[in-house]
Amino acid sequence: GGVEVTRTVTLQAGEESGVLLRTDKSLYQVGEPVNVTVLATTTTGRVFLDIIKDGQTMLTDAIDVVDGLATYVLDLDAGLVGDVLIEAYQVDPSAAIVRDKRLIFVQDAGGLAIDISSDKPQYAPGEEATIQFKVADPSGEPAVAAIGVQIVDEAVYAITDNKPGLLE
Repeated sequence: GGVEVTRTVTLQAGEESGVLLRTDKSLYQVGEPVNVTVLATTTTGRVFLDIIKDGQTMLTDAIDVVDGLATYVLDLDAGLVGDVLIEAYQVDPSAAIVRDKRLIFVQDAGGLAIDISSDKPQYAPGEEATIQFKVADPSGEPAVAAIGVQIVDEAVYAITDNKPGLLE
């Protein structure tokens, strides 16, 4: 009925240090830049970045924090295809290490395109399904490839203890 309530709340930062790492997206192609942003509770200092691929540190760098913000641009090459972990950490004034990390995925720029089609949109239990796979190179020409396929009937989900959000 048009009733409005207003309340002003003042929020103050705690005394604990922290860093927050963000990338502009999670999925990249080789050759694309990754724009890394680190927000820190300290207004100055340095933040260290580790780029980790398959458990091996591929690159370590340090960036300056200005007014609680540090930015970095990572160029992706073919050596970083797959899962890449970006970790940011800072040594706070009490000598504790505060950190955050972000996982990104890097696709090969020259990858194959796979088109999947079936003869029907839905099948009855026990019914035979026909699925066709077409593989093409980056120029659209047919390509020879080995494909691994896993098919799971949705009914399997009903007998598991997984939560629906974790099924993916």
